[in-house]
Amino acid sequence: MSGVPLQGGYVARRCPVRAQWDFLQPGEPAPPSPVAERRVEQGRVFEAETVARLVGLHPDAVVAGPADWAEREAATVAAMQAGPGVIIGGRLPADLAGRRVGQPDLLVRADGSGGYRPVDVKHHRSLDPAPGALAARCSPLSDPGMERAVADPDRSARRHRGDLLQLAHYQRMLEAAGWAPTDGRYGGIIGVEGEVVWYDLDVPTWLTPSSTGGQKRRTTMEVYDFEFDFRLDIIAVAATHQTDPSISTLVVPVRIGE
Repeated sequence: MSGVPLQGGYVARRCPVRAQWDFLQPGEPAPPSPVAERRVEQGRVFEAETVARLVGLHPDAVVAGPADWAEREAATVAAMQAGPGVIIGGRLPADLAGRRVGQPDLLVRADGSGGYRPVDVKHHRSLDPAPGALAARCSPLSDPGMERAVADPDRSARRHRGDLLQLAHYQRMLEAAGWAPTDGRYGGIIGVEGEVVWYDLDVPTWLTPSSTGGQKRRTTMEVYDFEFDFRLDIIAVAATHQTDPSISTLVVPVRIGE
């Protein structure tokens, strides 16, 4: 896969055909609609407000950005070596073998086993106000560690597929860099509720097609690994197709909203 560029976590969520044509025929994206533009701006404001709250609550936190990518990566590595409880705006070391780059909004130090867990800020609800299939385990922003998360029997965690695949991407990067905790794979989402909602990425959560023709429930890590590797294969074949048009691309366009 030497011809495959480094990929961010979004690639596992992206339409496979789009991943292919972004490589073969990249173009300028269409301008966002006013509604989409407003939604993006609201997300930026929410993230900035959340980061400001975290900085106020954790004066000893390391803020790795804003800076260029190389400086943020170096600052993040130095911070993880120093071991603060919270790292904000970091950029993980590039995983060259895995073809991954990524920058979680927050890294929270794990108790006991050491290492860091990824947390992202999302401008949407992460909790449903009733019990459900996925139990809610939440920690406050003032003490965000997963080990201090408390089960909430009156609410349930919402399953945003894109959010969890993004956390799985960061988890693989932390593992590659040697900074993943050894006591399980967990990631957190800070939604509009203003709490860290923790997810066990090794719990069978997603109903997916099975090779037998039925369906099988798989973990977030399993779904992420399949989706990410599939898109790397698509881009690798597209790179071969560029030099040898007799090699067919792996996917063809279909009508899809994206």
